[in-house]
Amino acid sequence: MTAVGASGFPILMDTFVRLTKSPVVSIAKIRGCVRGREQRVRARCDMRFASRENTRLGQPEVGVGLHPAGGGTERLPRLVGRGSRA
Repeated sequence: MTAVGASGFPILMDTFVRLTKSPVVSIAKIRGCVRGREQRVRARCDMRFASRENTRLGQPEVGVGLHPAGGGTERLPRLVGRGSRA
């Protein structure tokens, strides 16, 4: 049996829902590599500031053929747009 949070969702999703609906502004500072759950938490913040020099965002689950949980595939592309390497 999966533990359920106050919103009725499993604990991880409950945390994301509560962060998204919080009356307090949430700000994430991103520098370096952010992957998996860390990236999904930052995607739910109201504002995100990332270093242009060395920020890397990723979904490691995709590399092994798994679908990332927690909304990573839905939110990340909308936030950062299509990537290009120069």
